[in-house]
Amino acid sequence: MAQVLPFTAWQRIVDAPPAAALLPPCHDEALAATLLTKTSDVADLSLTGGAIGLPDDLLRPLPDSGLFLYELRCGSDAAVRCCHSGVIARVRLEDFSAGVVLSHERSRPTDVAEEFAALRGRALQTQIPVALYSDTCCVLEALSATEKQRPPLAEYACGPQLRCRLWQVSDAAFISRVRAVFDRKSLLLASGQAFYEAALRYRDQLRLQQGDYSGREGFNYLMLALTNLDQLGVHLRPGHRLLQSGLLSDLPLLLGRLGAWFDVEDWPVNAACPSDQQRLLRRLAEQAGTAPAFLLYAGGDRAYRLALQAERLEGLELGAPRINELCLAGVFERLVVEQALGFEPLALDDFDRLPPCLSAAAAFAAVRQGRYAAAFLFAPPAILSLREQARAQVKLPPASTFVCPPFPSRLLACSLDATPVAVC
Repeated sequence: MAQVLPFTAWQRIVDAPPAAALLPPCHDEALAATLLTKTSDVADLSLTGGAIGLPDDLLRPLPDSGLFLYELRCGSDAAVRCCHSGVIARVRLEDFSAGVVLSHERSRPTDVAEEFAALRGRALQTQIPVALYSDTCCVLEALSATEKQRPPLAEYACGPQLRCRLWQVSDAAFISRVRAVFDRKSLLLASGQAFYEAALRYRDQLRLQQGDYSGREGFNYLMLALTNLDQLGVHLRPGHRLLQSGLLSDLPLLLGRLGAWFDVEDWPVNAACPSDQQRLLRRLAEQAGTAPAFLLYAGGDRAYRLALQAERLEGLELGAPRINELCLAGVFERLVVEQALGFEPLALDDFDRLPPCLSAAAAFAAVRQGRYAAAFLFAPPAILSLREQARAQVKLPPASTFVCPPFPSRLLACSLDATPVAVC
């Protein structure tokens, strides 16, 4: 199904000055680097002189084409907090309707338009979306073990205690085996949704301009970091939501409205204490299998667990009852945002009123300090449930999930012009 190919890339020079924008901070949390740098955030890119000039670093062309094995480690050598690995390949762009690449989130039109404008201006990819596939036999991991015994092509310090190692593999037999792994695999986009949609639009525009195209042109493919969701190190983090100040005038009234659909449970919390915040979130996660549930914090020393009443699953119309049960973000959007708060459909696409926040600690602080009226906090989503939703064509609101650790931007770059790629 997924067609993966080797490619010729530009590599960031390891000893170049550190690139501050590799992993931008988000909501005061170092690991919130999950929000990848957008293509449009990188200024003045060009392919002149055989190198890509950036404001604070430099990339140089690699002489050979190949696949790139990668490994991301978060934490010190003595205490690695999370690690995932995979392969970076050029993957044929597929419309979502084909069922080869699955999407589980909506994209904001403004984000897609921004990414599209950047692609059209540069024909260059520096952001690498992460896509998940399932392989309980871990064939790619077994194939990669020997290659990873040799020194890596490069090792990068990409952020606070986040490192990335890359190995380039040009061996034809290895590439053939990797391609065979993905011949019958579908992919689930875990990051870079807006960028992927912009690449589809860019591909369609160039096809229209070319008139006669073979399908082998570079703009028909995209660099993706492919990682096995059956690895223990791969996990997703939720996008919590903040409610803009002035949009919650009566908390008891809101809780009363929510009581029509949710069982409301009062939980005490010391919101200024990080360990107490984590205690609540662990408790929420431990109870995640009983019913779709989340926390509401609107200041003070109380938080509220809202668990969807079982009899309400049937009437949501998000999909089959099983999908309703899994789709917490859809439940939140339909019942809390639209019904209880009275916002219009797709209001979660508007980050001004309900901005996403990756850090629970930052969300608590924002409410305590009076910068936001309330925070809605979620347990980490299960990867398998997202795949089930994607197959049912149920899409979550933008920024509902983030893969962790992310794949950093600007370590590799690839041209997306009309030059034919080698389809081996």
